[in-house]
Amino acid sequence: MSYRNPPPRPAQPAARPGRPRDPGKADAILSVTLSLLAEAGYDAVSMERVAARAGTSKATVYRRWPDKRALVAAAIGHQQGPPPPDVDTGSLRGDLLALCRRLAQMLGRSEGRLVVALLQGAARDPALGDLMERTAGHTGARLPDVVLRRAVARGELPATATSYAFDEVAGSALVLRALTGAPVDDPYLEHLVDAVLLPALAHGDAGPPPGPALFAGATADDDAPDTTTP
Repeated sequence: MSYRNPPPRPAQPAARPGRPRDPGKADAILSVTLSLLAEAGYDAVSMERVAARAGTSKATVYRRWPDKRALVAAAIGHQQGPPPPDVDTGSLRGDLLALCRRLAQMLGRSEGRLVVALLQGAARDPALGDLMERTAGHTGARLPDVVLRRAVARGELPATATSYAFDEVAGSALVLRALTGAPVDDPYLEHLVDAVLLPALAHGDAGPPPGPALFAGATADDDAPDTTTP
């Protein structure tokens, strides 16, 4: 047996880096996704159609987003910008006003057909709502559990309070105003909160199971498979 050191191995060539992702390509894909949503609705969006219109391959789209749900959520997040901080004004009334203002501002930046498409998508694919809420932060489309718990802890709501009234009413009222072009100013939002949302939340009634709120599939299973069109 020889104890001599073996001759050194020749240096291996450095691995060639892969082609860097083009941020402009991602922007184009997300813009195309928004256009298809507004033109034809959520059901008509597919990875194939997005790739074809963006002038790229389906594989390129799939490398960035695993499915249509993730692609649509990313497109909305791209349009809206960085997620805002969580709402915590110190009072339930202040939190409700802040959430309503956020939703009104978001809807004001989205054309009516896109709003309808997202409503359709959340209704057909409830898990999309949860993903949108995680992507866009507290959008105002539903009452976050943490806001509800803080209000109960402060004694502003009974222990039996649920988010049902907010989830059913706030989004519906503001989406209707966005679609009809009716003004949404602070006096309107204050009246909505004081005359409708606060009394309804204080009632503490869970009510019937709510339909899927905009960007808020509250009962969806995060691990549920995507059964929508790829």
